[in-house]
Amino acid sequence: MTRPMLSTPVWNVYRKSAQKYYQQSFPSFSKMIENEKREAGQMILVADYQSQRLPNVTHDGMERLLDVQIGKMYPYRLNSNHFCLICLKDHRDIFRMKVNNSVKLTRFLTVDPVKVKQFITDSNHRTVFENIIQKRLVWRSLLDNPQDFDSENYVNSLLNSVLVNELESKLRFFLMVQLEQILSRIFSTKMDLLPFGSSVNGFGWKSSDLDLTLLPRESVESNLNQDEQNFDFDGPMPKSEKLKLNFSINPREEARRILKVVYHSIEKNHPGVRGVIPILNARVPIVKFHSIHTSLDCDLAFHLDSHISGTDIANALYAYSKMDDRVIKLMVITKIWAEIQELTRKKAPGPYLTNFSLMMLVIHFLQIREPRRILPSISSLNLFINEKCHDETNHPSPETPEVIAIRDSDADHDDSTSFVQLLTEFFHHLSTFNFDLYGCDVIEGCVTHKPCNDPIYIKNPLQCELNVSKNISSNEKFRIKFVADYSYKLLSQGGHVREIFRPVSKKDLSVKEFID
Repeated sequence: MTRPMLSTPVWNVYRKSAQKYYQQSFPSFSKMIENEKREAGQMILVADYQSQRLPNVTHDGMERLLDVQIGKMYPYRLNSNHFCLICLKDHRDIFRMKVNNSVKLTRFLTVDPVKVKQFITDSNHRTVFENIIQKRLVWRSLLDNPQDFDSENYVNSLLNSVLVNELESKLRFFLMVQLEQILSRIFSTKMDLLPFGSSVNGFGWKSSDLDLTLLPRESVESNLNQDEQNFDFDGPMPKSEKLKLNFSINPREEARRILKVVYHSIEKNHPGVRGVIPILNARVPIVKFHSIHTSLDCDLAFHLDSHISGTDIANALYAYSKMDDRVIKLMVITKIWAEIQELTRKKAPGPYLTNFSLMMLVIHFLQIREPRRILPSISSLNLFINEKCHDETNHPSPETPEVIAIRDSDADHDDSTSFVQLLTEFFHHLSTFNFDLYGCDVIEGCVTHKPCNDPIYIKNPLQCELNVSKNISSNEKFRIKFVADYSYKLLSQGGHVREIFRPVSKKDLSVKEFID
């Protein structure tokens, strides 16, 4: 059965033993999703493919062009095509606009170039429409930035160029609400389309894919406002034709059945996508597609149980990202580092480190760091509970020499160590951790005895019987430790952070020195 996400309006980090370490409050993950989806439900995307006059239209001119009151505008460009994501003052106006049903369904409007010209009142006015494809890649030009930045400012500059900004976030939620409106019409059960992964966990890049999961909802309350519920875009769909969920069959088989229908529905009803591909024989079946109007690649999965959907771990990561700015910096910089050093691969992971495994290694380090940790265990967050993942019998005893078992009640939180120092410590930790004997348990925030012979063991926080890093080969484990050791030595000797992004060559690596 589906479990609802935490519905508390504000998640306060004064929780149990963690309360004396984190003295701030922020909206819960579910509340953030709810607020963003509500705002996205008031948005419409306007495109200008021909005239290139959209930048000359003022806010008032756009109101007269659309004949509705509007709020904030988010302009952007994809090569020579201009787009503007617009928030309407009243969500009901989309159903009052004199446009066809397809526009009302997809919330996408292509403007008439002749009509646009009529609403240009100031020919000198020109809104900047930045090319978001270029903005998503600009971080690469900063890697060898010749400017005289110290390491901390250099890192901040990289973060600003990499992390999802307001526009990128709004585009992702708009695309999600578009899809939810289309897909909600084919099911007899109320459904939720929820984001997970880097787009919403606080560590997302502008270039990150949009990961979505379709879930049945326990609540009878609808996602859609009353106007959307009452509006028949293509005439009413008979109840007998609506898709019913089958909870009695194998979940993977049900996912394949549902996604086959979802695939056809997206292909037929969503004009803004291309390359719709059903990958139904994967361990986690998905439908892949590309959004033309946002230039985002999307993966859509279906789950009967929200616990294994990825939203729970996104919830925990989101909380971590809000606790300490250094966590975000460490996640982003190590991800760039791993990509440049080819420890991670963009295509099929094969025997290589994945971005998710790297994130778990970073979190584990921050949980067990001595003498003072940075993050609490996932279990202490009380965001979700998986009883199978709380077995204490596999933890090494505190007396074991190489064991680090920090509990939330007996470690102070460190809020003073610089980011560069933490990065240096992480590389040293990664290069010296005894992966042959021990594994990483981010649930309890401790080191655990390995229950398997895999080169690296990281307990899956959602399905604890699984190893997140099972795919990593022995050779890759050795290479990860090798490059981490090399990077540690660069920083510990006073090197600039920029130096860790120089690809390590065979000349740089000395097996004898590393072993010694």
